[in-house]
Formats: sequence, structure tokens, C-alpha cells
Amino acid sequence: MALLGLASAGCGRERAERPPVAAPAPAATTTAARGLRLEPFRFESAAGDVVDAELGHLAVPEHRRAPASRTVPLAFVRFRATTATPGPPIVYLAGGPGGSGIDAAGGPRFALFMALRAVGDVIALDQRGTGRSNAIPPCDAPTPWPLDRPTTRAGYTAWLADTARHCAAWWRARGVDLDGYDTVESADDLEALRQALGAPSLRLVGISYGTHLAMAAMRRHGAHLDRVVLASAEGPDEMIKLPGQTQAFLERTFADAERAALRAALQRLDAAPARVDVTDPRTGARAKLAISKLDLQLVVGYMIKNPSSQRTLAMLLPALAQGDFTLLAPPLLEAAQQATVMRGMPEAMDAASGVSAARRARIAAEAPGTLLEDTLNFPGVALAEPLGVTDLGDEFRAPLRSDVPTLLLSGDRDGRTYVDSHRALAAGLTRATHVIVEGAGHDLFMDAPAITERIVAFLAGEPVSAAPIRSIANPPPR
Repeated sequence: MALLGLASAGCGRERAERPPVAAPAPAATTTAARGLRLEPFRFESAAGDVVDAELGHLAVPEHRRAPASRTVPLAFVRFRATTATPGPPIVYLAGGPGGSGIDAAGGPRFALFMALRAVGDVIALDQRGTGRSNAIPPCDAPTPWPLDRPTTRAGYTAWLADTARHCAAWWRARGVDLDGYDTVESADDLEALRQALGAPSLRLVGISYGTHLAMAAMRRHGAHLDRVVLASAEGPDEMIKLPGQTQAFLERTFADAERAALRAALQRLDAAPARVDVTDPRTGARAKLAISKLDLQLVVGYMIKNPSSQRTLAMLLPALAQGDFTLLAPPLLEAAQQATVMRGMPEAMDAASGVSAARRARIAAEAPGTLLEDTLNFPGVALAEPLGVTDLGDEFRAPLRSDVPTLLLSGDRDGRTYVDSHRALAAGLTRATHVIVEGAGHDLFMDAPAITERIVAFLAGEPVSAAPIRSIANPPPR
């Protein structure tokens, strides 16, 4: 049973936080300006923190290159600045693709959002196709993948393609234009939001896929960007990861014995899939779950994202090497349930961003012999054709050159976006400061108070140090 659900969490895809609760609002008054509607909104975090805010709505074309495009909503929550002299608005760009900025504001990063108010209004944006900005109905797979069917790349990719074709036709029949769900359209949404707010410029704070979007905005609308923070960055041609970088990360992070155990477990499953007794979450019936080499590679690819899950993986490896795969059943079953539904936006965004021919060739050359091969972002761009999504092309994927002041934050324990990639990105940014967070993984924002302090200082226009920050959440081993 291939792990599509967790693979889809791939390029640092943020799992949705618990949604914030809309507490009873003050008497609503709606303001209309440049097509923007704002109304009072009492925002409550998952931890019960309540703050007065505004809920904003802006209608934008679903597909700006299509003359008869319908309009779709952009929704956001604006937290007003706590300073009397605010700078340009700060827009938070969630990862994924598919993460909700509003949900992120209500989760563990609530304190970050509140701290940013010291330098300007903070906007938690739901990008098109996500959260309150979603105009795509979920599409059920016509035929779920059987749990007892051993997964092969060819077989599972074919099933995904059939599901994508079905959903693409189903969405078209309901007026959805999937070609409107690419990173260029989302970058243009940011410019439309800036204009609607009447702001001379914006400041962006993005993580993971949110940085991919931020960099598209830097290329297209850099003249209207004041400053940009890129955390766990994915460059224009980095949605599909390099197997050689992933293998090097595994060799740095895991001991020789741990890697040997992983290789032994992979060899076992390559010889014959394992079978585990489970309850199918989709039907409630007892079933046999087939676990393949591909499944294990995808589980590992997800678990190397952050140090906490890396430690869990290390504890699992001895049992896996001995052929006990029962502990893989829970994440695989969760993924099986998620894989019965396509959301549209995440699949289309990845497919449109694509991969250059040079990078594709490099991936093919590097994959053989590595532990995870090319599975870190499976199924990659295989759904572009069945979805009917237009590739954005090599101009979109070209290295970014920009003089917008930029702060890059990378964790040296991040198993998805690597320090070396950040250094390469920084080389094209003439006003970049690159800070390594030692001991941090992909989801690094809350790993140490110094991270928030450095971000706030940078957005305030103060000089910031490139000195490393030590993660408090993941202290060095003694």
C-alpha cells in the first residue's frame, strides 16, 4: 500500500494545524475598498488565546490567462500591528502546497505571529485552493487502492493517474480550471492583495513551499517587496529533491548500524512484501495490509523531516531489519484513507512547477544505489498529464536573481531542504543573510526564541547576524 498521503506531505508539506475557532465577533461592519471586504473577527488559537483581528476577503480571477475565468476567494486574517509606526504588511505563506496560513496562525506558531506585530500588520493568508480560500470541491477516487495489493511504482502511479484523470474531468464539469492553480497565479494574488490593501510594498515570511511561492513573487513583483524571510527554502527548480543530497543527509544523520538496518529492511521487502493484519479505516473490515519496499522508503522519507521523527525512526530500525513491520501499519492506514480523496490545489501546484530536464537527468543518475532512490517526492510530476495542468517552464525554474533583502533560515537536521541548497540560493540574492539553525529540522520556526528575534529584527530593517542559532527544541547529544 503506497504511502501517498505522507508522500504528499512531501516538499515539507505542512500538516494542517487544528483550525482556529471563530469566537463571537463584535458587531460586524464590512469595509469595501478596491474590491476588498474586511470585518471584525475574534481569533482564537488552538491553545485558547483570543485576539481581536480582521477577516478579509478578496475576489481574484481563477485563471488570469483565461478571458472567461470565474473569480475565486482569497481569505485572510489580519492582526493589527502593536507599534505606532508600522512598516509594510507582513504576509505569512504556509507550506505544502496546501497548508493554511490561518490554521498555522492558530497552532504552535501563534507566538511567532503575535511577535511579528511589533513591526507591522500580520496577514495569515489562505492561498488559493486552501482553507477559507478553497473553491475546489474534494474529489473521491472512483476505486480505492486495495490494501492487500503489493505496491509497485508502475502499478501505483497508473492508479494515481487514473484517479487524476477522473478528478480532472469531475472538476471541469463543476467549473474548476486547474490551470489556475499554479505558483505564478498565487504570486500574482500577492500583488493583487497588496494593491487592494493600498500598501506600497509587502514583506513576506514563508516556509517550505511558501518559500517557493515567495521566490516567484520576488521574480515577478520584487519592486513591491520590502523584505522576505525564507525558512526551509525550496528554490524554483527544487520541488523534486536530489537523491544524492538525501543520501548524504542520511549518512550524516544516522549511524552506520542504523543505515545498515534500513538497508536490510529494504532488501527484505524488495524480496517479498510483508503482510500485516489490520482494520481498514475506509470500511471497518479486517484486512491484510501489504507493505512494500516503496512504502518503507516513503515512510522513511517523511520521518527524516525533523529530528523528533528521526529519533523515532532510529528506534524502529532494529525491528524493521528483523522483519517486524507492524509499526508501519498506522501511518500507512492513515495514508490509505487520505489517498481516497484528491484536493486539486496541492496536486496541480506540484505538477505545474515541474522539474527541469537537467535536474530530471541528474535525479535519474543519482538514484540507483541510494537508500531512498527518487522516492522523497513520489509521485513527482507524474500527475501533470492526467490532470491536464500546464508546466510553467524553465523560465519559471531558472535560478533566482534578486536584490530584495532576504533572510534565509535552514536547519542542519532538515531531511528535505538542505543547507547546501540554501547556500546555492543565497548566491543569487545580492542582499541575503543565511542563518543556519543547528539541530533544527524542517519545521524550525519555534525551535528557539532567537529565531523569532532574528526575524523581527530583520523585518524591522535592523542589521542581523549570520551567526548560527542553536535549537533549544533539539539540544546536541551529550
